[in-house]
Amino acid sequence: MPTAVAERLAASARLCLCLLALLVLRCVDGQVVAVSSGSVRGVRVDGLGGARDYWAFRGIRYAAPPVGDLRFKAPRPAVPWEGVADATVEGSRCPQVLDGSVVGSEDCLNVNVYTPTLDCPADGYAVIVFFYGGSLSEGSNSNVPYFGPDFLVHNDVVLVLPNYRVGALGFLNLDTRGVPGNAGIKDGLAALRWVRDNAAAFCGDSARVTAMGQSAGAKLVAFMALAEGSRGLFRAAIQMSGTAVSPMAYTERHVERALALAERLGGSGEDAAAAERTLLQADWRALTGQAADMLNSTGWGLNYNPFVASPEGRPADGEEVVLSRDPESLLRDPPVPRVPTLTGVTSAEGISFSHREGRPGGRCIRLACRLSNHRSCLKMSHRHVGRGLPQRGEAGGHGRQPDGAAAVRRRVRRGGDGQGAGRGHHADGRRPGGDRQPGQGQVLPGRGSQRRLPGGTGIRKYPSPNSFSLSLSVCLSLSHPYPHPTRPPCVAAPG
Repeated sequence: MPTAVAERLAASARLCLCLLALLVLRCVDGQVVAVSSGSVRGVRVDGLGGARDYWAFRGIRYAAPPVGDLRFKAPRPAVPWEGVADATVEGSRCPQVLDGSVVGSEDCLNVNVYTPTLDCPADGYAVIVFFYGGSLSEGSNSNVPYFGPDFLVHNDVVLVLPNYRVGALGFLNLDTRGVPGNAGIKDGLAALRWVRDNAAAFCGDSARVTAMGQSAGAKLVAFMALAEGSRGLFRAAIQMSGTAVSPMAYTERHVERALALAERLGGSGEDAAAAERTLLQADWRALTGQAADMLNSTGWGLNYNPFVASPEGRPADGEEVVLSRDPESLLRDPPVPRVPTLTGVTSAEGISFSHREGRPGGRCIRLACRLSNHRSCLKMSHRHVGRGLPQRGEAGGHGRQPDGAAAVRRRVRRGGDGQGAGRGHHADGRRPGGDRQPGQGQVLPGRGSQRRLPGGTGIRKYPSPNSFSLSLSVCLSLSHPYPHPTRPPCVAAPG
């Protein structure tokens, strides 16, 4: 009897092993997808909060590592690989400074792809290619807690998250052949070309691609939409809190800033050829660290990040050019057909910048907070709120105003100082029981009223929740005409 039991147990074990082997083989076969440069193996992931499961393929190279002479140039196609690459783990982020340390790798041009299924429907799924924010100085496609795929794949969308170069490695521009500028934007275009060529492998429809970005990512999308190389790569764009004409996203002082970085690295701060050699030969960690030290200095105007998009003025040499002119000129006369674009802001989104000492444009931020009188201002930290309000001696201040969120709440409840209309005035400039006073009709009234902003912009009936961002944009445009001081600011369409 014991012998018979042992034989049955052994037979059962063999059967279980066979079934397990078949299951593993089936699972492995189902995870392998062929892309243009080779094969990749992904993993099945449980959806969050009742969302459907999905396939995740992470860290797929879409371009060759931009190293050596390619450090500041447009990316080259990925080198084909043999065998099956592991796409179950995140790839490296691009070099940047996080928490005071230089992290990442120059071998960072990879994409994460998330798809609802590998059993493709006849017409495929729509594709969203999402570009992360981070002031063009940081960020990565591995920030799943903020930009996870669960909601989108649950609604039959393929999500692609590319990495792109940031900081000096992404936007340094010497106007030379070796450092031509805007490498981060060219990374984005290369990622979109990869999606065009490989979307079908993940059940995506390459004819239904939407380029989407948040903050700096939205600016990247806006720049790509103005580039000749974007023709046919995406049919629509979504820009969350970012545009090509943001004063924080574009500069024409790029050569000055590139020379300043070369000097910090021990090279010439005057000769472009010598500076190019220094920048190409410098260790990427030292270059990234020195560029971060330049970040947030007060000498860059509204570009608190010194390394942002810039015009490419070098001689034509076969390298891709994405910004041949300033963004405003390209918007007025685009080199490619316009694509449908959805753009928007969130209320009081700029108030977090007001706490930075010496920040150019800080007065505009404080003015916008007063004009909008929006409760989102109350959600910021004590330090942010205290410095975001007018103090004694500033425009709109009435004596010494107490700092802190509690003081802001008191002002909001009584409808006085926090609205920017002054003590004893309504938000539209009228004294109680009287007519509007001369010169005081340029502030935003309360919710639901008709609105008119400074400068004759023609904007009316703008929703109160977004009035902070709108006020900030108008103030910055009026204070810092962009990019041509002689032109009137292009703030909004009439009506």
